[in-house]
Amino acid sequence: MSCDCSFASWRQATRIGSTQYATVASPAYLARAGTPSSIEDLSRHACIAMMSRDVPRLWPFAAPHGDVEHVPMGPVRSNDAEYVRAAVLAGLGIGHNAGWLYARDVEAGLLVPLLETFRPAPFPISAVWPGSRRLPARTRVFVDFLAETFAADPLLAIR
Repeated sequence: MSCDCSFASWRQATRIGSTQYATVASPAYLARAGTPSSIEDLSRHACIAMMSRDVPRLWPFAAPHGDVEHVPMGPVRSNDAEYVRAAVLAGLGIGHNAGWLYARDVEAGLLVPLLETFRPAPFPISAVWPGSRRLPARTRVFVDFLAETFAADPLLAIR
């Protein structure tokens, strides 16, 4: 008796959007600590880490020699994206997260985008549900609603 216990065997998914990473800092932090001009410069800065299972989530970048990941090191760590955003706004360091999290603050001039030439490709956002022979109508309606909502938002539309 064998068991196909892979993730793909018990779920279904559809792509409903995508988003970009954004690396940002407050003007006050940059005035105090300087502005990084390369990925390597991040090692000399307070990088506010988004935690996942007690480990800092790596920061992906697209470098000329290939994709690289930075391990954020700094005095502030959290598993709450809004807490990370608040710490960046307070000038405690540099943040790197989904761009939609910081978009309003960048637009208002409260945060400054950094290292944009190293921004990685957008990453997908998918709706995932348990696999079955027939998707309930209310689930299909909800997934379609999400897809339409994301398509109307330039920060979340499929690229």
